[in-house]
Amino acid sequence: MKLNLIFLFSDFEIDKSFVVSICAIVVSIAGITIGLYYNWKNLKNTIEHNKKSVEPLVTLSAEVRDEKGHRLSLRNFGLGPAVLNSIDFVYEDKNYKSLIEIQTIHYLESVLAMDEKLSQSKIIIRGGVIGSGETSLVHKLIFKEEIKLDSFLNFLRKTKIKVEYSNLYGDTKVFEQSLMI
Repeated sequence: MKLNLIFLFSDFEIDKSFVVSICAIVVSIAGITIGLYYNWKNLKNTIEHNKKSVEPLVTLSAEVRDEKGHRLSLRNFGLGPAVLNSIDFVYEDKNYKSLIEIQTIHYLESVLAMDEKLSQSKIIIRGGVIGSGETSLVHKLIFKEEIKLDSFLNFLRKTKIKVEYSNLYGDTKVFEQSLMI
């Protein structure tokens, strides 16, 4: 049996208020969807901006005073604090925890001649924080005797500091630089 569609809908009358209400619902859903999308995008941009506005920027400050001593410090030039995860020294492609450890393992007594009682190693430690604009001492080396400054400077050229740090959001960065700056 063939149905006549016109016959089926001949008694169906479209109410104008029904059409207007359906259109209003469609427009409302579209408006809410577009609004949610732009709010989500704005939130994402705001979070990214906030992360960048508190980003730490760690740099090395090395100071060879004379043949009697040397200081290594880390300075945070960024706007947010740097949470230190690790500080290593790289010498001949191997990681060490301190310059004193390098001296001990490689028998560099004649080059470094550090007085281990007076020298301080890693005054800042893992989990330590360097605030914005702050400087923290990493090594303060006091030599037992006057050293050959050229030999010490050559040692510094071969040695790098590798600092892994995080920002407030937990994003990790690695800073690596030669000790001779």
